[in-house]
Amino acid sequence: MLRSLAAQDARAPDGRPLVLEFVLVDNASPQRDDATMDEIRRFGQEVLPGRVVLHDRNAGYAGGMNLALEHATGDTSSCSTPTSCSCPAASRRCTATSSPTR
Repeated sequence: MLRSLAAQDARAPDGRPLVLEFVLVDNASPQRDDATMDEIRRFGQEVLPGRVVLHDRNAGYAGGMNLALEHATGDTSSCSTPTSCSCPAASRRCTATSSPTR
């Protein structure tokens, strides 16, 4: 999923490039793996701006999404699941008609 986000060519409706960020929420997963979280943190420092948020309890799907939105810094948001990936033009298509959410 993160690699597909990094491959996006996100553009505003006027054609200027947009900076994408990711917020990955681990919703108190019993399979939480510190090495994987460290790898994702490195990806957020070296490849695509982003951060990892470790939730202390499982707040359910909506609770995890709300926590991610609390940590997002952009004007427009898109939510995804860990098993999702986006085709290369997805962000451009979405932002072509989007309005800021903040």
